[in-house]
Amino acid sequence: MSSLAAARADNFYYPPEWTPKQIWSFTMKSACCKHEIVIQTDPKNCEYVIISGAQRKNAEFDVEEKRLHFLQMKEEDLQKKKEAEPVLVQLQRVSDARHSDDCALHKALQAQLRSQKKRVAEEEFASSKMGLGIRLLPTTKEDVALQHM
Repeated sequence: MSSLAAARADNFYYPPEWTPKQIWSFTMKSACCKHEIVIQTDPKNCEYVIISGAQRKNAEFDVEEKRLHFLQMKEEDLQKKKEAEPVLVQLQRVSDARHSDDCALHKALQAQLRSQKKRVAEEEFASSKMGLGIRLLPTTKEDVALQHM
């Protein structure tokens, strides 16, 4: 299957000089220490052989241990869910109570905005009456105490 027509049919192409028994070697540098790592293919065993610069890490995998770990994590998740459920219900109730009447909240916010605008207009009028170009803040108890000293 090295022809171009076969490549179109099979969706891959092997050049004529390619053989599956060929040993490929590639070199790369380690990201952390810039050491050179050399790796070769091993077609006989269908794996890679590390020639220099690194060591192979053989991680053993136990299916039963993985299943037990999965079950333990599932039980822990269920326990966390049971512990968090009352808090979530309480938060939902608070949120529902706070946002249950949007119209009333809007009216309260509008009233607060109107009073704030009225106060700002009064302050600007008082400052323009004195001939100042800036708005004066309302007097506080500290201002009165400092005035009488």
